[in-house]
Amino acid sequence: MQAHAQQPHSPPRPNARRSVRRETLEFADGSCDCVIKSFHHPGAIGRLFDGRRARREFHLLRRLAAAGLRVPRAIEVCKGPRGPQLVTQVVPAAKSLEHWLTGVEEWPTGSDQSAGALGALMAGAHALGLDHGDIYPSNVLLDAEGDAWIVDLGSAKIGPAGLRKEDLIAAAASVREQTSARFRARFLRSYLRNLPANLLPSKLQLKPLIREVEARARLLRRSVVERHLGRWLRESGVCASGTNPKRLSSRTATRPELEACEKLAGETSEEHSHLPGYMLVRGDVGTVKAAWLGVARAREHNLACARPLLLNPEQNAWAVFAQPPSCEELFSKANPFSVAAQARALGRLFGLLCHRGLSLKATGPANFKMDAAGEVYLQPGARLEARDTSDPACDRRQCEALFPGLADWSLEFDGGRRAGKENQAAALIQDREPHSQTQAQRRG
Repeated sequence: MQAHAQQPHSPPRPNARRSVRRETLEFADGSCDCVIKSFHHPGAIGRLFDGRRARREFHLLRRLAAAGLRVPRAIEVCKGPRGPQLVTQVVPAAKSLEHWLTGVEEWPTGSDQSAGALGALMAGAHALGLDHGDIYPSNVLLDAEGDAWIVDLGSAKIGPAGLRKEDLIAAAASVREQTSARFRARFLRSYLRNLPANLLPSKLQLKPLIREVEARARLLRRSVVERHLGRWLRESGVCASGTNPKRLSSRTATRPELEACEKLAGETSEEHSHLPGYMLVRGDVGTVKAAWLGVARAREHNLACARPLLLNPEQNAWAVFAQPPSCEELFSKANPFSVAAQARALGRLFGLLCHRGLSLKATGPANFKMDAAGEVYLQPGARLEARDTSDPACDRRQCEALFPGLADWSLEFDGGRRAGKENQAAALIQDREPHSQTQAQRRG
C-alpha cells in the first residue's frame, strides 16, 4: 500500500507547542486513515522523555475509549524519522470546533444540538476524572452526526471525578465571542444533565451557575486578550518581520497590500498620502503603537475594526491599516443608510462591547465608520478599556454626546444594543467575506 500525506483536519494553532507535529495519512486503497502525531522536543534533555509522553497518551486514549468517552482510537506507538510517533485513527467526517465557530458552515445538526453534544462530552470527561489541561476549540471535533470528540491529550491527566467549574469557565471564555448566550446556556444545561447525580454538588442550581460562569468567563477572556497583545509587537503567530526586520506585518496581509503600505508610507506630501481602502497613521512611537494595539485588541475581541497591515515602530513611526470597501462616516450625507439603520448598527456595536465587558474611552465621531454591509467599524484611535457598568443609559448618553442628533433615534439604538448584547454568532472578523456581509444585511 502506498500512502500520501494530507493536511490535518484541524490546522495547528499559531502558538502550538513546537515539540508536536501532526499529519494525516490516507492510504490509496482507502483501507485506513490515520493521524500521526510526532514527538520531538526542542531541547536535548526534553527529547529523552518523548517516548514516555507518546506512550502515556497512547494508554490514556485506550483507557478513555474503553470507558465510553469519544476519543480517537489509538493504534500504536512507533519510531519515526525524528522521534516517537503516536498513530491514531481519523474520526470520520469530523471537523474541529474552530471550523464551526467561524459561521462559514452551518452546524452539522443545528447549534442547539451541537451545544448539547459538547456539554455531554465534557460531562463524560469529568465523570471519568479527566483533566484535559488544554481546553481550546481546536481540541474538540464534531462529526457529521453531530457527535463531539475530544483530541490532543498530551497535557491531560486523570484526577478525582466531579464537576470542574474552572474547565467550564475556560470553555466558555474560549468560545464566548463566536457563540450566543443561549448556546452557552444549553451547553451548561446539557453538562449538568449528563453528569452523574452523585457527582453534582448539593443545592447546585442552573441559573446561578450560568451567571457565575458567564461573569468569570468574560473576565478570563479579557485577561487572555491582554496577554496576547504582546504578540502584535514581535515575530509571532499573528505578526511577521519582512524584508525590513525592524517592521512588523500582519500574517493576514498579502504581498500587494504590503507593497501598497510601503508606497503609502513613502509619500511625504499630505495630498498624496492617501490610498482608497488604506489608512496611514503617523506620529511618535507611543501614539502609533497605541493605535496598532488598539486595533489588535478589538480584533482579539472579535469586533469589527480596521485591519492592521504594517507597523514601523522606529523613529518617525507609522502604521498602515486596511479599511473595508465603501467605508463612510456615520450620520454623514455620503452614508447611504437611513439614520435609523445607522443608529441600530451603532447600538449593536455598543451591545457587543457590553457583552465583552468593554467600553470606549477618549473617542470621537471619527473613530466610527460604516461599511457597505451596514456594520459599524472601529477606526485606529478608538481606545477600549474594561467596563465598569452595564447600564444602557451610559452608552446612549455617550453616543448622544458624540452624535447630537442621535437622541431622536434612541429606540433604534436601544434595540440594536440589545441585539448586540445577545451576541448572535457571526463570522470571524479576520475572515469577513461576502458570507459575513450577507449575515449583516439580514440582521439590518
